[in-house]
Amino acid sequence: MTNSNSPIIGIDLGTTMSAAAWFDQGTVRFIRNELDDVLTPSVVAVDPRTKNVVTGRIAKDLLASDPACGAALFKRSIGVDGASFSMGDRSFTPIELSAYILDSLRRDAERTFGEPVQRCVITVPAYFNEAQRRATLQAGQIAGLSVERIVNEPTAAAIAYGLNESPDELRFVVLDLGGGTFDVCVMEYFDGLLEVKSVAGKSQLGGEDFTRALLTLGLDKAGIPESSLSIGHFGLMLRRAELVKRQLARWPSATLNLADNDAEPLTVDISAEEASEAFQPLLSAMLEPCRTALRGNRMHADEVDDVILVGGGTRMPCVRQFAEDLFQREPKMDRDVDLVVVRGAAIQAALHAGDEALEDVVVTDVASHSLGISSSREISGRRIFDLFSPVIERNTVIPTSRSDVFATLEDNQTELSIEVYEGELRQASANRKLGEFTVKRIPKGPAGQQVSVRFTYDLSGILEVEATVLETGESVAHVFKRGREDLSDTEIERATQRMQGLKSDPRERPHYRDLLTRAHLLYQDSTGEHRARISYYLDQFESALSTSTPKTIEAAFNQLSEVCQRLDGGERW
Repeated sequence: MTNSNSPIIGIDLGTTMSAAAWFDQGTVRFIRNELDDVLTPSVVAVDPRTKNVVTGRIAKDLLASDPACGAALFKRSIGVDGASFSMGDRSFTPIELSAYILDSLRRDAERTFGEPVQRCVITVPAYFNEAQRRATLQAGQIAGLSVERIVNEPTAAAIAYGLNESPDELRFVVLDLGGGTFDVCVMEYFDGLLEVKSVAGKSQLGGEDFTRALLTLGLDKAGIPESSLSIGHFGLMLRRAELVKRQLARWPSATLNLADNDAEPLTVDISAEEASEAFQPLLSAMLEPCRTALRGNRMHADEVDDVILVGGGTRMPCVRQFAEDLFQREPKMDRDVDLVVVRGAAIQAALHAGDEALEDVVVTDVASHSLGISSSREISGRRIFDLFSPVIERNTVIPTSRSDVFATLEDNQTELSIEVYEGELRQASANRKLGEFTVKRIPKGPAGQQVSVRFTYDLSGILEVEATVLETGESVAHVFKRGREDLSDTEIERATQRMQGLKSDPRERPHYRDLLTRAHLLYQDSTGEHRARISYYLDQFESALSTSTPKTIEAAFNQLSEVCQRLDGGERW
């Protein structure tokens, strides 16, 4: 049972990075993980040596050296029927992998608070459909969390920027380019009401795609076919391309090393102008959801009062320029764009808990996709079946409850099948089917017996469909909490038990494990004197670990850390 007095935290479950925070005495405080980082990579891996499941930075480093042992970008597949990821000899659904990340954030929070943490608010992309939101709720359940509210990421960003405290009416657009997804949201604020007006986005477009485009550019310049790279070599190249992408955000040019481990050095110089040209197809792909979101609120780009940039991908100068060119105004950008959403999630969590330090703000949301049923229609004397009849249209403000009336087609028809779909296509079966149920005991009579179908949709993305026979008043309702990809209660319990059984041995200190992983990666990426030096200190550290003497271990740890810092440019140590 969830303790209503336990701490409540806000979580940004990101495609490439995740974070957690809470609101404390007027300030948002970020929860640090075991490696003292605020951001935790959304990566899960099975350590090939220990067979333990690890998450975060350690998993990301393992994945870079052995792509078969881990999984990343699984948020792109959450809620997708049949999606799974292989790690070693095991297979996991996106729900289970997301649960591992949420579980690690929960344990970080419990270590911070010194007490159990069960309650949370989780953010999701605004365009997430009903199945994706349900899958997120189930991931929280597996991780031992009570997800008390699902909040759209742009809404959280708007709250973090304090736009809910504006003295004037405000119309603004939030562009959220994360590592794996792109989210556009048109919002309005007026007199204490923060209202989502329309949403759009792409689940397969993010900073990782820009990194791949940069790597493709480098390979083309060097005349190296991508197909010639091994999986491990390609993963190593992606890691280097990510560093080059960051460098090009600050410098006019950067050098990409394309050599594989022990191979002869092979580098190409890439200018910021060349990178921008390589990014153009991705920037063009960003234009479509921007226009869709504006059309959804019947607005033109020049009618927007403010543009807010969120997500690590917005650090790229070309993305900032894209936003400025489209909306003809300089966008607002927080210094810590990776933490804007989680800051808003923490504030929303505190609002949900009734924190007296916060002035209440009413937040509305919209349905990101139309919801309706399969029906038929007589057109030019012919009965056309499998037509989609929306009951709740896309961009309808939620929570909402709307109904429509349908009728039987045949004389003495006593049952009616209600097939529920989500989407925008005219053909019902071309949309995503959420499920179906049957209305029985319809009184016998001529065709045309009426049945009222009511859709009720809440802020957490839970849909209830109720069908009522108008003549008798008899009704049947179905709550759509599970789709075909979702897990049953038994499967959730089994997944929870499996996750507990696969967790890393708690006696392994994360700092030590992380340093070993980082050092092995640097060894692979080094040659000559550098490789010999890191090999020496690796041997010293591994020997010290076998002694179990804290003083000896710490001394060797500090020596190896210093070597890694010098070789890795001071990025992590």
